Amino acid sequence: MQAEKLMMDEYITMPIYYYTKPTLLKSYVKGVHFSPLGFVFYHNATIEK
Repeated sequence: MQAEKLMMDEYITMPIYYYTKPTLLKSYVKGVHFSPLGFVFYHNATIEK
């Protein structure tokens, strides 16, 4: 019981899942910005022919 109490008092938690948002762009779509936090900014996006 002492080992179990020690384990429960000293345990750490670790996330086993985090949210991802995969994004694909065609080669003719330009100006899309990806932030380090995973946000996608389309306000400067253009389409080149």
